[in-house]
Amino acid sequence: MQTNEQIRKLWATAFANPLWEPWRQNYEAFLAKVQKTSDEELITPAGQEMLWSATAITELGPGGYVRMSGAFSDPEIARAVVDVRRRLWPE
Repeated sequence: MQTNEQIRKLWATAFANPLWEPWRQNYEAFLAKVQKTSDEELITPAGQEMLWSATAITELGPGGYVRMSGAFSDPEIARAVVDVRRRLWPE
């Protein structure tokens, strides 16, 4: 398993490659959008669709080619996804 420091070093190395610049800009813009979105907005079906269909990060995951529309309106799934942003993670 990689340590946090190793992951940070790999992340910085990847971002130094100019080929990744467009993806990095899209990724950072998406994260900024999510950070500005309230929990109440994120638990709505539209908020969940935004998260599950985040093509700024990847087009291959759930919401892109795998249909996740049932998850968009499931309050238990929505709350679990939104709660991840408030969880305290160990260093």
